[in-house]
Amino acid sequence: MKIFILSFITIFYNISNLTSQNYRQSIESFHTKSNQTFQFNNIDSTALKYGICNYKITICNYDKKGNMTFSLDQIFYDKDGRFQQQIKYSDSNKLKISQQQMVISNSNHQSIMEYYQNGKSGYKTILTYNDSNKTSQRSVYNLKNRLNHLTNYTYNEMGLLSKQANYNHKLQVRYHYEYYYFQNKKLKQSVLKSGKKTKTWDYTCEESGEIQKKAKDTIKICTTKSYQADGSIIAVTTGFTWNGKPYKTITLTDSFQQLLSIKYHEGDEDELMYSRVTTYQNKKIVSSEYHTYQKGKLKYHTLVKQDLMGRITSFTSTSLFKKERVTTQLYEYNENGFITNKKTLLNNRLIKNQTYTYQYF
Repeated sequence: MKIFILSFITIFYNISNLTSQNYRQSIESFHTKSNQTFQFNNIDSTALKYGICNYKITICNYDKKGNMTFSLDQIFYDKDGRFQQQIKYSDSNKLKISQQQMVISNSNHQSIMEYYQNGKSGYKTILTYNDSNKTSQRSVYNLKNRLNHLTNYTYNEMGLLSKQANYNHKLQVRYHYEYYYFQNKKLKQSVLKSGKKTKTWDYTCEESGEIQKKAKDTIKICTTKSYQADGSIIAVTTGFTWNGKPYKTITLTDSFQQLLSIKYHEGDEDELMYSRVTTYQNKKIVSSEYHTYQKGKLKYHTLVKQDLMGRITSFTSTSLFKKERVTTQLYEYNENGFITNKKTLLNNRLIKNQTYTYQYF
């Protein structure tokens, strides 16, 4: 169930931007696998603008008896605002210090991310970029420095991903993408090394919005829209999950194209699995409320509040399984909008306190 929750409620604190942002993973991406490529060499505009050299996160964890354990994260940037490395120190009650380190080195056409545990080399990921700075290859090496996974990416003349080939020692599957001239995705196919097409996701529909009743090798993903008098739009998307279950999403956007609500249904009984309601003020998100259901019963409830600068001020998640568990996170910021403190409470008991400090070039 936890995997399901993470798949549909994706709210992250974007540490590289140093400000809170609320991300959502689209239903289409969940069902058809993302066609996004990885990158390590992006410039952090906030770090570049304010000349941030590094910042530290001091973390104090508390158990039920009030005993504290300590850890420290330190993140480094270069003068161009690119992430260089992250070092983690942890201290258990036995006063044993462990160190984890993640280092990223960038060249013109390549980025290397290396992971170390107490000074010993661990796994490594290498990204290679083409002349347009798009990822053309992703290589993942295991602890013995052996190639564990390889992905090749090919792009069309518009710079959109057209082919993706995944290897795990041997070619496993290829994905092919086709687009309309206005860059909307038209078709996606998975092809085994033998050349056999295993699945096709077809995003073309008749004007009537053809609805497919059963899962087939070719899956129709259709969207119909209903335009309301107040300028709002109700959109209904139907398709099938990777394991053949029918699904339906219903979204409501206002006249400003702001997403007000989304509902996700799945299965032959059209069971409601997930819903979200978003509230705006001056065209800015001020709150997002999420509900997750299992067999018709509410199991998770999450409320996220933001200020008008887009920073999360509080995050409250309630689990309603055998015992009610309420986790609350509270955020504080400095005059530059950087987070300075984050407190985590479980059923109103402080379990973690994180303090952020910054250094500048």
